[in-house]
Amino acid sequence: MTITYTNKVANARLGSFSSLLLCWRGSIYKLLYGEFLVFIFLYYSIRGLYRMVLSNDQQLLFEKLALYCDSYIQLIPISFVLGFYVTLVVSRWWSQYENLPWPDRLMIQVSSFVEGKDEEGRLLRRTLIRYAILGQVLILRSISTSVYKRFPTLHHLVLAGFMTHGEHKQLQKLGLPHNTFWVPWVWFANLSMKAYLGGRIRDTVLLQSLMNEVCTLRTQCGQLYAYDWISIPLVYTQVRTVGKPGVVVAEQLINPFGEDDDDFETNWIIDRNLQVSLLSVDGMHQNLPPMERDMYWNEAAPQPPYTAASARSRRHSFMGSTFNISLKKEDLELWPNEGDDMDKRETGCGNTTGCFLGLQPQNYHPPWKDLKTKLLCSKNPFLEDQCKDANQKSQKDICKLKGLDFFKGVPGFKRIGSHRGPQAPGSHTPEQSAPSSSDTGDGPSTEYQEICHMKKKTVEFNLNIPETESSTEHLQQHRLDQLSTNIQALMKEHAEPYPYRDEADIKPVLYE
Repeated sequence: MTITYTNKVANARLGSFSSLLLCWRGSIYKLLYGEFLVFIFLYYSIRGLYRMVLSNDQQLLFEKLALYCDSYIQLIPISFVLGFYVTLVVSRWWSQYENLPWPDRLMIQVSSFVEGKDEEGRLLRRTLIRYAILGQVLILRSISTSVYKRFPTLHHLVLAGFMTHGEHKQLQKLGLPHNTFWVPWVWFANLSMKAYLGGRIRDTVLLQSLMNEVCTLRTQCGQLYAYDWISIPLVYTQVRTVGKPGVVVAEQLINPFGEDDDDFETNWIIDRNLQVSLLSVDGMHQNLPPMERDMYWNEAAPQPPYTAASARSRRHSFMGSTFNISLKKEDLELWPNEGDDMDKRETGCGNTTGCFLGLQPQNYHPPWKDLKTKLLCSKNPFLEDQCKDANQKSQKDICKLKGLDFFKGVPGFKRIGSHRGPQAPGSHTPEQSAPSSSDTGDGPSTEYQEICHMKKKTVEFNLNIPETESSTEHLQQHRLDQLSTNIQALMKEHAEPYPYRDEADIKPVLYE
């Protein structure tokens, strides 16, 4: 049976763990007292032989033999092998406990999914859960010494009520040379399908959930069977025994299905599972207590009471580690936002690092990529208003069209003919030509050269000359106004389309 000492070490105080040294059941004294007595007998026998029988030369020879044997023992990594052995044994021991088949989840589904309070429905539910318990008993009978002593034959299972005579005969007819612990699980699956076809299980989803739980229990039973079949390699056990017999404590955990003090109580598990399973599928089927209002019906935050012994364990809710920080009164005041700080946040240059990395706020819109459009729109009041309206509607499409319409009117170059095929005589294209005297073959006009010269000076002025001098600002504004007037006049004068000419007659206009 399992020796439980958890309650004795629940509170870590002086002498709590030392009191465990006085326990006998499940202790190391009970486990090793036989080996200890044999060791003491052999030790004093060899010591008496060494002291009273052997001569001085023989004693010297015995000491050399002892040192020789000890030198070879140090060459074997006993500590590493023993640590690996104990780790493997403990992991196997806990995994075997986790694979013990508990039918609690299955009995809940059988009680809920299989309907019918009549005699047939009751018989169906009890038979299903009895098949599950029978499969568990068969696997535990195969691996546990205590369960096998309780049910040495299948006839004892019939007498104990886990199997009927008809089921015993059906099991014997199989005549398989293998372990038949899996047969009750097959019976369970077939009977569940029969219940579904008979209308006792409403939906295929419920049937699938029932089958999944049965397969889980079958997998756990197969794991226990594999642990009993595949043991730890014998070489590790032999090295452990030769190296340090004191580590024989791990021997208690190799097979927890025996009759040691710390082995699993498998017979109690069988009794418990049978009792609760039959009760849940039969007596508790659709037997619900009446629904009533709880005592906290009108309370939003219920506060269950504490006893005098547990009052000290009452604690407030944990809100987070930062809630314990205390701030001064002046640190709680809010600072107003200044205009300079707001401008810096809008432009993304609140600090040197932000300007260097090019950080911009979310509402920031990048400028146009067209340098000519940017310069002209920023210096011309008329075009600046148009560009602002275009920026609000669409930064890409509208501003691009505005820039194109503007440059159509500027005589920057002679439009080169299209590479499409020749057109019929008298046909016209919707494009406009730049006004210049090159139409007659004379080269750029004087008016066009003046405009280009003024625009070039304006760009150089914006890039090189500071804007702080008043005389420079007056001269710049005068030149911009004159440039705007000339451009508007040219756009009005040359708004009509012109006839298309051959490519041979068109001569490119070269800038100065």
